[in-house]
Amino acid sequence: MLDFEGAIKDYTIAVALNPEFAEAFYNRALTLIYLNRNAEACFDLSSAGELGIVEAYNVIKRYCGK
Repeated sequence: MLDFEGAIKDYTIAVALNPEFAEAFYNRALTLIYLNRNAEACFDLSSAGELGIVEAYNVIKRYCGK
């Protein structure tokens, strides 16, 4: 069984310990999207993009559009 909520908690701890951990923001966002929690995911995608994960902007276009 996959533990998506546990993964979100782990990513949250990771970004709390290292606010520049772009991959944690990005992976938490993808997990949130899988759970249809796009509003939360869009914030993380923006952070991931600002921290250098260019692919985050493509995901924003797809899931965070107006």
